[in-house]
Amino acid sequence: MLIMLLRTPLLKLTLALTIACWTPFAMARELVIDNVSGSDYQNDRGLVAGAASFGPYRTIMRALLVAQAGDSIVLTKTGVPYRECISLNGTKHSGTPMFPFRIVGNGAVLDGSTTPRRDGWEVVSGDLYRYVPPRPGYGQMMLGGRALPRFITRDGNFVSMPEGHWAHWNGRMFYRPPAGKSPLDEALEITSEAVGITMYDVENVIITDLTIRGYRLDGINAHDKANDVQLIGIASRHNGRSGISVGGSSSVTIGASLCELNGVAQLRTEGQSQTYLANVDLAEGVGTPLVNEGGSVLRLPKE
Repeated sequence: MLIMLLRTPLLKLTLALTIACWTPFAMARELVIDNVSGSDYQNDRGLVAGAASFGPYRTIMRALLVAQAGDSIVLTKTGVPYRECISLNGTKHSGTPMFPFRIVGNGAVLDGSTTPRRDGWEVVSGDLYRYVPPRPGYGQMMLGGRALPRFITRDGNFVSMPEGHWAHWNGRMFYRPPAGKSPLDEALEITSEAVGITMYDVENVIITDLTIRGYRLDGINAHDKANDVQLIGIASRHNGRSGISVGGSSSVTIGASLCELNGVAQLRTEGQSQTYLANVDLAEGVGTPLVNEGGSVLRLPKE
C-alpha cells in the first residue's frame, strides 16, 4: 500500500520537497573555535585536501567559510581575545525559527583594538602628544582595558585638556599623559578594525554571551535585511561609534545586554529598522545612550 502511495505524483513531490527542506538543517553541527590550540587546516567538510579531521578551528572567519544554514559557531574562552572582524551574510549564515544560526560566545572577547606604534608619537608642545591612527574615522583610546576620558575641542585648542585625556582632531589623536610620563610609559590601546560583527541579508540568527570591544565603528552592525536576530548577553564597549547599530530593514531583539563607553552612541538605529530592547542597559557616559536616525525602538516590559 505504501509503495502505491509513493507512486502518486503529488505525494512524491511533497516528500521530495520535505526532504529538500530538512536535509541542510539535519546536517547542521557545532563548529568549535579555539584561538590558542585550534587549527584552520581542518577538513571536516572537505575544503582542504587530505584525510578528514574534526578538531577545533583557530579563527572564526575560517569556520564561517564552511558554515551551513543552522550551524552553531561555538567559541572557546581561552583568555586570549579573538582579534577578528567577521561577517554573516546570506543563506549559509541564516537559520529557521526551529534551527537558528548561532554564535555562542561562552564569555569570550572579540577585540578590534591595537597597540599604538612606539615610533608613531610626536611631541606637539610640552606634555601634549600627537598620533596618526592607521585608519581614519571614529576612534577610541583606552588604557588598562578602560576607555580614557575624551576631551572635545571645536577649534583644535588643547590648552585646557586635562592630564589623562585624549582628543580627536583633524584625523589625529592627541593625548596628554599624567605628569612626568609619556605615551610610551603606558599600556595604551586604540581602535583599529572597523566592525566586530556585520550582518547583511540573514535571518534567524542568535548571538549570545560575547564581549565586543575596541572597534573603530561599531561592535555589532545589523546593516540591512538582518531579520529575526537576537543578541542575548552581549557586552559591547569601547567602540568608536556605537556598541550596536541597527539599520536598513533589519529586525533585532537585544536582551540582557550592556552597551557602555562607546564613542558616539551606545545604541544607534537608522532606516526602517525595528529594535526591541529587553533588559538592556544603555549606560550614560562617553556617548549618548541612543542615537535614533530612523527606525523604531521599543522597550519590552520585564516579565
